[in-house]
Amino acid sequence: MVCIDFPLRDSLLEKQPDTYYMTSHYRGYATVLVRLPKIGRSELRNLLEQAARFVGAPKTKKTANRR
Repeated sequence: MVCIDFPLRDSLLEKQPDTYYMTSHYRGYATVLVRLPKIGRSELRNLLEQAARFVGAPKTKKTANRR
């Protein structure tokens, strides 16, 4: 489950239903569920960065790219 704004959530659910999904429990929340085997590393990184901005996480120093 990742916290993101409603418009982005709705867009992801519409464009990539094999990767992103929703259950009735989370309908009223600004969240989306992700099928991890279906998402690439860069797409997941982008999603998590958007989620961090959405929840107002403080910026941290960038570290070496872990593979």
